[in-house]
Amino acid sequence: MPLVAGVDSSTQSVKVVVRDADSGELVAQSSAPHPDGTEVDPHAWESALDKALTTVATNKIEAISIAGQQHGMVALDADGAVIRNALLWNDTRSAKAADELNEEVPDIHLRTGSKLVASFTASKVRWLADNEKANAAKLAAIALPHDWISWRLSGSTDIDALFTDRSDASGTGYFNPVSNQYELDILKLATRGRSDIKLPRIVASDEFGGSTKSGIPIAAGAGDNAGAALGLGARVGDDDPPCPRAVGVIRVPKKVEEKLRQGAVSDGGVKLSSPLSEPLSAVLVLDRDSVEGAHGYHTFRKS
Repeated sequence: MPLVAGVDSSTQSVKVVVRDADSGELVAQSSAPHPDGTEVDPHAWESALDKALTTVATNKIEAISIAGQQHGMVALDADGAVIRNALLWNDTRSAKAADELNEEVPDIHLRTGSKLVASFTASKVRWLADNEKANAAKLAAIALPHDWISWRLSGSTDIDALFTDRSDASGTGYFNPVSNQYELDILKLATRGRSDIKLPRIVASDEFGGSTKSGIPIAAGAGDNAGAALGLGARVGDDDPPCPRAVGVIRVPKKVEEKLRQGAVSDGGVKLSSPLSEPLSAVLVLDRDSVEGAHGYHTFRKS
């Protein structure tokens, strides 16, 4: 009975489940709370995960995968140390920075799939460059929460060993899901001219990114909303897919070019979603049959 562990490191808490990989049977589960706030010391996530994993440690786990809250900025220096508290997806101080980048890169929605809002990592990077110049000068690598936790599980301090998956990278504002490449010119603009920032390598959904200090393989993982949509059964062609609390998935299009379906989310499909940062409510209208509908918002109204 091969056992695998799935971790959901969300905004409010971390949850761990251990299941039989063959049958899906639940073997063990645990959880631990995360601190409140819109900026958090990432080491608090690590401590919570250690606590949750200790509860299920009697089981022989053969692989582990992390799903994490999306968009947050974990800023690292050249030695892999955290420079400042992570700015989370729900931190809106970077709203002006998002507007600026949208103006500076008019086709950003065609290249990354989204117009930027304050949630997106790129806007937080710009905010850091403009408002915390001493911290920005130390910046050597940018990770998302799920990237950083997976990396810490591996025991590495080498920023070149950071890895992520396509679903989480798609929420940065500087990743192109068609080319499967980072849009480094957008990142350079966000950093006010830096071209030396390390970003996590993109790992396919069927690959391992590394292993724990005890040798357990660490899978690519996913952004939490992509993982939740997959786990809840959202599939291509669904007109009314089940939605996690913080995201509205309006439609999964039936006709999407094959090149867009090479691992854009954890099952190899393309996730079309709109983050609903409370108290915002939104209506997202997508062209249901065109590839253009997978690239950007046709209509985005606040109501």
